[in-house]
Amino acid sequence: MKFGFNIIGDNLGLHSILGFTESFMSNYPCRFCKCSKFECNYETVQNNDKLRNEDNYKSDLAMNNNSLSGIKEIYTLNNRIQCFNYGPVENQNRPPFLSVEFLKTNKIKMSATEMLCFTRHLGLLIGDLVPTDSEI
Repeated sequence: MKFGFNIIGDNLGLHSILGFTESFMSNYPCRFCKCSKFECNYETVQNNDKLRNEDNYKSDLAMNNNSLSGIKEIYTLNNRIQCFNYGPVENQNRPPFLSVEFLKTNKIKMSATEMLCFTRHLGLLIGDLVPTDSEI
């Protein structure tokens, strides 16, 4: 059985969930490319050499300097998973943290009960990041 998972949101919400800087005035404001703020203002054609990929994402994480990379942290969602109050019944089905392996393979490894708990509570975990006037 395969399970698809998509996260939909506005730029600020997605940057927050995915661990990118939440200020569009930062040096590297784009989650798709590594163009600087200055370059973004003047680029008219996509530069494929500047697109983010798995390799440069990992090297940016290793740098641990968000002003040089635009990446704030790897596990913003993990903090929400950890701090959420699942209650006495669902606490034993608490989803595991998303690992580096998830980033490499784009596959979440969870038991059926953990996945059910995760999907059941996802709206509460990230709901505050969705604008109230959003149609979704």
